[in-house]
Amino acid sequence: MEPLRYPSVNSCPRVRTAELVADITMERSVRRSLAFMPESFARYDYEAVERLQYFLKLLDERQRMYHYIGTVSFDGLQFRSAEQVFLKEIDALRRKIAKQWEVRRHQIGVLNEEIRSVVIESEQTDPRHPANQYDDGRLTRRGQEVCYRLFDQGLSPEAVAHLMGLKLASARIRQRRWLDIGGKKRQPVDFSKLPERKYYRRDDD
Repeated sequence: MEPLRYPSVNSCPRVRTAELVADITMERSVRRSLAFMPESFARYDYEAVERLQYFLKLLDERQRMYHYIGTVSFDGLQFRSAEQVFLKEIDALRRKIAKQWEVRRHQIGVLNEEIRSVVIESEQTDPRHPANQYDDGRLTRRGQEVCYRLFDQGLSPEAVAHLMGLKLASARIRQRRWLDIGGKKRQPVDFSKLPERKYYRRDDD
């Protein structure tokens, strides 16, 4: 199973939120919607404040240099006061985002290690086997057993959701049911005794 991909720290502010959500949660609706999104997105310009500060300082210097005459107004003082407040909030937000990103990158790294440690004994235990799910996404009896065997290996709900293509909420529900039937002490079910999934032919008309 291909591990999750995440960008470098420098490119983090430009990462599309939808892609992160899709990679972490395996939410199918998010992945399907990505195909209909435009290639270019309107992103927050982190250098806009610096450019405005530069030109504001430049205009102030030019005004004093060339002795331009202007009317006296206190709007500038009010603007500078508000500017200082917003700049402090922006700095605090940057530190918060950087801290949260480091935590998330560590979580993704741990999740990738879990995914790489998975032992797939045979084709029967493949998390993406077509017989594991019905067309509406529900797990078959076989899929439930495959899911439980992943929990037997000590995987987290996040890793199981990614491997089996489930929603994170569904994986957590399966983990609770796995614990209810004994957890790692439960007796594995023989696949040959489980009912086979039926495939129905669909008419094109």
